[in-house]
Parts: sequence; C-alpha cells; structure tokens
Amino acid sequence: MEHRDREMANNSKTDMDNIHSFVRQQFAELEDSLKEEIRSVPEAVWKTAKMTDAGEAARNTFTNLFGLFHRQTDEGDSKAKTQLEVSAHANHELEVERKAILRDSEDWRSGFEKSAEHYQNKLKEEIADIRFQKDKAVRRLKDAERENGELQKQVATFRSIIIKHGGSESGQLDDATIVARFVNLRTKIRGIVMRDCHFDKLDTATGHESLQKLHKRGLTIFDLKNQLQESLFREVCRVFFSVLAFGLEGSTLGDQVNYGLGRFEWELLSLSPGQGYQKDSLEWRLLTIKCAKLLGQPNPDVAAQRILDWLQPFLGMTEKPDQDTPSDSSSKLNRESTSKSTSESRVKQLCQDALDFALLIRTCRDRYQAERTIEREERSEQAWEGEMGSDNDPREIACMISPALVKYPGHDWKKRLVLEKSHVIVRKIVPGGCNELGVGSLLPHDCDRAEN
Repeated sequence: MEHRDREMANNSKTDMDNIHSFVRQQFAELEDSLKEEIRSVPEAVWKTAKMTDAGEAARNTFTNLFGLFHRQTDEGDSKAKTQLEVSAHANHELEVERKAILRDSEDWRSGFEKSAEHYQNKLKEEIADIRFQKDKAVRRLKDAERENGELQKQVATFRSIIIKHGGSESGQLDDATIVARFVNLRTKIRGIVMRDCHFDKLDTATGHESLQKLHKRGLTIFDLKNQLQESLFREVCRVFFSVLAFGLEGSTLGDQVNYGLGRFEWELLSLSPGQGYQKDSLEWRLLTIKCAKLLGQPNPDVAAQRILDWLQPFLGMTEKPDQDTPSDSSSKLNRESTSKSTSESRVKQLCQDALDFALLIRTCRDRYQAERTIEREERSEQAWEGEMGSDNDPREIACMISPALVKYPGHDWKKRLVLEKSHVIVRKIVPGGCNELGVGSLLPHDCDRAEN
C-alpha cells in the first residue's frame, strides 16, 4: 500500500516536471524569435525613418510584436497555471485516497489485533480448563490407585490365609503357594501356544474336530491364539482336574482304581459336614495318596500324549525325509523335527506340573477349583477381539483364556473366595448379534474346574 502511494506521488511529480519543461521550451522559442526580429528591426527602422514615415509603421510593428510577445507569455502562464491547478487537484485526490487507505489499514490492523487478542484469551481459557480437567483426572487416578492399593492389601490378606487343621501331611500350604502354581500353569499354556503352535497352516489330517472348526472361523492370528489358549486350558482341566487324583497315573492300576477311589471319596464328601467327617475323609485321602506313592511316582506321559494328540493340528508335521530328498529339504525337516521334540518336552512338562498341582490341592483341607465366571468383578479383561472398544462400550466375553481360581474353605459351598480372577478377551456387542460362548458355557461344570 505504501509502495502504491510512493508510485502515485512520483507520477504527479513527473507530470509537473513535464509541464514546466514545456512552458520553458515555449518561452525559449518565443524569446529567440523575438530577439531575432528585434535585431533586424532597428537597422531597418533607422534607415526608413530618415526617408519616409515608414518609421512610424516600424514602431507600430515593433509595438505589435511586443504586444504579441506579452499575449503569448500570458497565455503560456495561463496554461501553465491551469496545468498546475489540475496537477494540484490530482495530488489532493491522491492524498485523500492515501489517507483513506492508511485509515482503512489502521482499522484493519486494530481489528486484527483485537481478534488475535480475543482468540489468544480464549485459547488461554481453554488451556486452563484442560489443565484443570487434567489435574482432576490425575486426582481421580491417584484416588483410584489408592483404593486399588487398599483392595490389593485386602486380597493379599485373604490370600495369606494359612490352612489350618490340614493334617501333618498337608504342609500347612497357604493360598499364595496355590495361586503361584496356578499362574505357572497359565503361563506355560500361553508359552506353548505362542512359541510352539503354527497358525499359517493346519494339519487337518490329525487332531480334534473342534480345533479344525476353530481354525476355519477365519479369525486373526491374535484372536486365534487367544481361542487356542482357552481350548488348551480347558483340555488340561478335563484331563487332570475333572477326576479325583490319587497319584496312580501311569501305574498298572491306572484309571480303574482311580475311578473306584473317587467314587468312594464322593460318598464320604456327601456326608453331613456337621457330623465331623471332614477331617476323617481328609486323613483317609492323604494316607491313600501316600500309599499310592509306594507303587511308583505318578507318570503323566499317557495324559501328555492325549494333549499332544489333541494339539497335533497346530504343532506341524514330524515325518522324516526320504533318502532322495534334497539336503535343504532334509535340513528343514530336521529343524521341524527338533522343534517338534522341543514342543513335546514343553507339553510333557506342562502335564507334569498340572498333575503335581492336582495332587497338591488334594492335600489341602479346603477345596480349590477353576471356574468359568461371567461376573465383572471376578474377571480381568486382557484385550479386545476385533475392533477395540472403550470403557463405556457394552461388551461380551469372546473367550476365556484362563478360568478363575476359587477357594471353598472347609468344602463349604456357601463360603466362596476368588483367589485369582479369570482372564478373558472381550468384544463389542453387535445389535442383533449372538454371543457364541453363551452364558451357560461360562458356568462351572465338571470339565471346567479343578476339583480336589
């Protein structure tokens, strides 16, 4: 804008210079013409003045020439004055326009500064409000952490309950030991699924039909791993905890004696608790387990083979290469065979730990079992299946990768204590959809609980 004002002022000055130059040029030409005529007039006048009255005519001519000179000079001055007035008027209009532009610029600058100040103040208010909300959220979080700490202390207090009157063979086990062994099983199951199972291809020629159906559901690898953890934990519970263990696994007596002893114990447990038979039945169970050790250490190999056969579709092939197989294929199959051997070792160790845990809780005065539960406060949500939701979104259980560990002190079903929450995967509830698990499948039943 200032550049425009300077340009207009320069143009006005140029016009004035042009007018002055034109006037000076006209005056110069007229002056030269008159001087030339004046130089030629005196000589002719004095010559003719002596001879005739032509001198008078010459004087008149001289007078006329000077009059003409003055008239032309006056006309030039008038034109120059007119041009100067026009230029002055144009300059005045330009000055008025320049002042108007400056005034508009000042108004715009003032309005912009006011608007910027308004938005800056508004932004400061919003930032202050956000900081207030943040401080409020931090205080709420600290309050929640403090409440959670108090709850954890209460849980630790409950878990630190020492089993009393469990007999000399019970070892006075506390709940923390039981929980640690249970968590160890969950960790090993997760390790087998994550490290040993393959999800890119499925050996459909082997394995249980339920696993083949699971693979055909078109789940993502992450969701398929979670579903397989649930299925593997369920299978371990079915093999080791759905029956009353006495330590005869792997012996020549096997399942037949276990079944008979289990029926006998159920009859003892069905007696009225108020008659004081609980201690006697516990001592009988402890002595029976002790006597079973005389026949040899319990061997979970048979049960482990059941788990391996059941898990076979996800463990890959184990065939040895033919003699005509190229060396690279042979090396690949050898690596697969080594990997399969490692997987079998992990599965066998899992079964050994599961059997040891089953016998451990059998030596306790209280009852411990794994239960599938749908109560919100008895489960720990680990992740979302499919699209991730928020805390306020309605959700349902997609799968339960591990059940809850529950304690019934003194086999009293009215006294129930959750020692370890169930780990679940949730998903958003689709309007008009259907929960494939169903509420009924989440309730405790014989194949889904660890019974002592």
